[in-house]
Amino acid sequence: YGREGILWDQISWTSNEASIEAVDVALDVLDESCLLPAVDDAKFYLMALKRLEGGPAFAVADRGRVDLAFAVKHYAGEVTYESGGFVEMNKDEVPASVPELLESSAKGPVRALAARARSYFQEKRGRRGSIVNRSVGGQFRRQLSALEAVIDKTERSYVRCLKPNDELRPGVFDEERVTEQLRCGGVEEAVRVGRMGYPERYKHHEFV
Repeated sequence: YGREGILWDQISWTSNEASIEAVDVALDVLDESCLLPAVDDAKFYLMALKRLEGGPAFAVADRGRVDLAFAVKHYAGEVTYESGGFVEMNKDEVPASVPELLESSAKGPVRALAARARSYFQEKRGRRGSIVNRSVGGQFRRQLSALEAVIDKTERSYVRCLKPNDELRPGVFDEERVTEQLRCGGVEEAVRVGRMGYPERYKHHEFV
């Protein structure tokens, strides 16, 4: 608007950047925890608190240290994470008992599958590279970056699917539940910003 000389008032909007950064830091701490010896979920939780506590989007959850819970404040509300099991799940390792169980099978194809699986996981453990390249968190971030790269090359149109009620009943419209979904999906904020500016609007026949 400023570049084109259009008179308008500066529009403020709620940014989710601090929330994204908090989640990113938590994933970094989780990957670091997987590299250190004898680090369990409680130690990961304390490391995360040390790095994140005091940040604008971080809070110790109501259940706090008892349930190893922390919260990230998103623009639409506060989301609580219970970190029990995080370290083990992030390593994405198959228990040694699984290949052993398959190898004990009386069926030849199952034993062959077990041998291939064992070879694959041994190779995976032996690959060079940091835990970031092998962890669940690292995989998630790589997949998300790849998805963003694809989306950035497209002309985006979104269809929002809303759940009218939690009972899965026809003809029941829960206004509070639908409003919550609109708010959490950023639709309310997009409409508010659009109404304050000069949004591009298509005529009906052009849209159809």
